[in-house]
Amino acid sequence: MRFEGESYPSLTILKVVCTIKVNPNYKIINAALQKKDPNSPLNYFRRLVKLRKDNLVLVCDKYILLDAQNPDAYTYTRELDCKKTIGHTKLQGQTC
Repeated sequence: MRFEGESYPSLTILKVVCTIKVNPNYKIINAALQKKDPNSPLNYFRRLVKLRKDNLVLVCDKYILLDAQNPDAYTYTRELDCKKTIGHTKLQGQTC
């Protein structure tokens, strides 16, 4: 992904021909535009990282798999100190 909507790398002064072709959508998909858009993939990823850093219960300590026999869903709990969270992912197109 390009940093800006330019056809040359952002970190060079020389305008040289790159050996790797640039994706033709670099003018509309680049980091400079995504930084400004609160709903961009870049800012979505930033929110996920912040969520993980702010909530250690999501990554640390006790993990318990629930309903391990269900092939259509992945459900688990995480516990840290007095905090508890549950995660659920549906793996098939059916409702669980």
